[in-house]
Amino acid sequence: MEGLAAAGSVLTILQVTEEIGKLCGRYIHDVRHARKDIERLQSKVSALHKVLTRLENASHPDIDATAVQRCCEDLRSIKGRLEPKRMHALKWPFKSKELRIQVRTLERHLVLFNTTLQLNIHEKIDDAEQERLLEKLACAGDALFNSYENDRRHRSCLENTRVDVLQQIMEWSTDVSPRCIFWLKGLAGTGKSTIATTVASRLASRPHHIASYFFRRGHGDLAHVRKLIPTIVRQLSQYSSLYRQFVSAAVKKEPGLGQSANLHEQYEKLLVEPLRKIRPAQHPFFIVMDALDECDEQRDLRMLLRLLARTEDIPKLGLKIFVTSRPELPIRHGFEEIPSIFHRSLALQNVPRPVVDGDIKIFLSHKLKITQYEFCLPNDWPADEDLDILARKAGGLFIFAATACRYIGESPQAKPPERLKQICNSVATNELMTEELDHMYAMVLQNSISGKYTAEERHSARVRFHHIIGCIVLLLDPLPIAQLFSLVQSSHVESQQELEGVLQTLHAVIDLPEDAEKPVQPLHLSFRDFLLDPNRCSDPYFWHSFGGSKIRLPILGGPCPKKEYGGQRPRLYSHLPATAFLALGGVYELNGKDF
Repeated sequence: MEGLAAAGSVLTILQVTEEIGKLCGRYIHDVRHARKDIERLQSKVSALHKVLTRLENASHPDIDATAVQRCCEDLRSIKGRLEPKRMHALKWPFKSKELRIQVRTLERHLVLFNTTLQLNIHEKIDDAEQERLLEKLACAGDALFNSYENDRRHRSCLENTRVDVLQQIMEWSTDVSPRCIFWLKGLAGTGKSTIATTVASRLASRPHHIASYFFRRGHGDLAHVRKLIPTIVRQLSQYSSLYRQFVSAAVKKEPGLGQSANLHEQYEKLLVEPLRKIRPAQHPFFIVMDALDECDEQRDLRMLLRLLARTEDIPKLGLKIFVTSRPELPIRHGFEEIPSIFHRSLALQNVPRPVVDGDIKIFLSHKLKITQYEFCLPNDWPADEDLDILARKAGGLFIFAATACRYIGESPQAKPPERLKQICNSVATNELMTEELDHMYAMVLQNSISGKYTAEERHSARVRFHHIIGCIVLLLDPLPIAQLFSLVQSSHVESQQELEGVLQTLHAVIDLPEDAEKPVQPLHLSFRDFLLDPNRCSDPYFWHSFGGSKIRLPILGGPCPKKEYGGQRPRLYSHLPATAFLALGGVYELNGKDF
């Protein structure tokens, strides 16, 4: 069908080029001051006519329908400008700069069709062989946005939610600026994957060429990049016969490209080089990569971002890349290497909280109305004020809202009204409600200490973690970084830079503001609750046991005596903010250096 559509459009192009040639002939005769520009345009149109005539006469032309359609549109636009507005007065419609742009556009079409002609003559690979060669690409089927695996984990955004965020992304998708990479960054649980699924679904529903790869830590191929490029290339190849030809030719030349080649070779030879050959007249190819931070191999992750940064002609490839991730340190550094004119970013935590709370309330209402129907509850359940309470408790985290809804209504033995009341009244809950949230936090913490350590280094890292994070979760009024360092300074945390280094590895759950005057704090109170509950944080490496024990915290200044907790919050001394204090049970020794 693609070939038939292209063939029909080629005939149209041949007709339009003949008409443009005749119009240029009239202009050459009547408009002498622009003669060189007219001849230049006429020459390019004539060359285009000749190469398309040869393609049309080829025995089995393999012409990309999208490329032909784009060329046809460009030529019709030129013809429309050339058609005289008056019967007896011809005025050349193009300024020199405008004409240069039009000629460059025609040159790109000419290069593409010449390449297609040569491919048909010398390198034609039949469909059956193409398919056999493409099967050599090692693909991860579950990585696609519409795979069964991904459909179980993520749904598209509900109607009337994430309106502004999605509008910005879709406007970028049609923007002609060189900013061909869009990084949607967000903290743990803010709904990035749902947005990525929505974006991929919307792009796929339009005449776009789209490939997707959704990472997932701890799930085999989905946690690595070794199948990323082959999976993306296999998807893109189904949209363009010309791209498929070039990919097939590359695999035929080097059979190991799709299996054992390194990331750099796959990126260059399977993705970039074929795009360089077909880029002139293509609609953009879209790649949606979700949860980049869930890639287990940080070295490969850094390599991928470095490859993007070093592809200087990436805006000219007809390629747009949409990426979501937590703002982890390696990813932030990777995007810092990419020239700012090539990418833009949007931080979900910067979306106004009332807007996010409103979206979460819509989500809660939708989910709990399903529970109301399934459990035959009254029509006025849940109450609007309960939805408001839940939305506020979510603290901007969709993962909290989703977990709460599952806790309330997805157990046959549950009594939804009681569970809703339990959450709204902040009654202590069990691990059933927080299972998914706890799993997410555990992954963040494990990732912060990934790497090889000696036993001594691992012990030191554990002590440093407890020393720093213990203070942060105990402070009800958080402190700026300088004051926090004064609080935790010890033989394990010897400099503010070392403190910041630890906190940067926990960027997904700890807010480390760029403004040094703003406080460092957990992004959500549920992280503090998670760390303090052994039933939730089962890893002894991270669990903080405070009750009935001694905790020594260096407070900003000289020694202070032991104080029995006695049910009262211990006061801090005057050199701390008046509202800052430590909480939780136990015996505190405030002038120590360790715990």
